[in-house]
Amino acid sequence: MSTVSVIETVLQKLAHLPLVQQQEVLDFVESLTEKATSRPPLFNPEGLWAGSKSDISPEEISLMRREMWGEYVQEEVE
Repeated sequence: MSTVSVIETVLQKLAHLPLVQQQEVLDFVESLTEKATSRPPLFNPEGLWAGSKSDISPEEISLMRREMWGEYVQEEVE
């Protein structure tokens, strides 16, 4: 079915509906339009914390890593 025939068919069927149901159809079409145009980005390449107002320095991260993993002993794999 071509786009024109779909539009014509929808308009013909819409014309036979009561005004209240025509408004429901309009509301539904508007919600579909809004969904199609307001998609959030699927992935932020800057990372999870991009744009956050965190003042954690690389030195603080290193210190936290040492505190967290300091007692962890890694066994050698042969």
